[in-house]
Amino acid sequence: MLHIKRLLVIAICLLNVSCGLSYHKVDSFPEYVDHNNSQEIRVALVLSGAGSKAIAHAGVISALEKHNIPIDLIVGSSAGSLVGLFYADSKDIQKVKNLFLNTTRTTLLEHSATYAFVSSVVFNTAEKLNKFEKFLESNIKAKNFEDLQIPLAVTGTNIMSGHRVLYNSGPVIPAVLSSSSIPGIFEPVKISGNIVVDGAVASPVPVMQARMFNPRTIIAVNATSGSDSRDIIASADLLYRAYAISYFELAKLETSLADIAIIPELDKYDWLEDFTPEVKEDIFQAGFDATEKIIHDIKLKVYKQ
Repeated sequence: MLHIKRLLVIAICLLNVSCGLSYHKVDSFPEYVDHNNSQEIRVALVLSGAGSKAIAHAGVISALEKHNIPIDLIVGSSAGSLVGLFYADSKDIQKVKNLFLNTTRTTLLEHSATYAFVSSVVFNTAEKLNKFEKFLESNIKAKNFEDLQIPLAVTGTNIMSGHRVLYNSGPVIPAVLSSSSIPGIFEPVKISGNIVVDGAVASPVPVMQARMFNPRTIIAVNATSGSDSRDIIASADLLYRAYAISYFELAKLETSLADIAIIPELDKYDWLEDFTPEVKEDIFQAGFDATEKIIHDIKLKVYKQ
């Protein structure tokens, strides 16, 4: 996995030498609609970027379900938008868990992550989102946000302006694709003339976006990890570690704005790994256990209001 990290750094450093960028084009566009608080939101669940550790979010939701904690809104970024989509569509957390247990990198990528990095930098041809799109289409019933069983909002990053974008209306798949479009791996998504990439670039834990809906309680799940403890043996390692620290510190800052923070112990898991089902079970359990540890505080916060 170290070689992939080094290639990521190279991709970041060499983006300016590329010739022309390809985009994933969509026929209809998601948008943000202010519903003027037409329905009361008791609990908004915020799901962070997580990469390959996304199944930890499913563990959190499983624990919340066990204790009958209501989820009236899900706000997701990057991998968190994926888990949020699948759960909002089915309201069946066991189904979501099984889906992630049986999903591998080849489910979403035509080629390896290493190939995607090199192709993106050298040939300016990032991984197409077609396979990812078909995966979503085959695993959800909803076509639009309005069809979901639980309201969902998805955050992305307008890479030209640097601003956060939020979608909660219209076609849901383009919104989730854009929120999950990791620069250097996937091509960006062009939505209403904007070039949109991974939501975690600007907002790994989108608590501020959840505040826009005026929920009574915000529970934020931060499944990001701090820098690993491996030796720095090359300049690429140094650059990647610096990027990871910035990302993690932003995630911590956003998490601090929530009413309740759930932070699973995931430091030993790399967000780029293609984990075995056994390891994914451990990551799921980490999310479940982190929620169980503070379930008393969650109940007090949710039910005292």
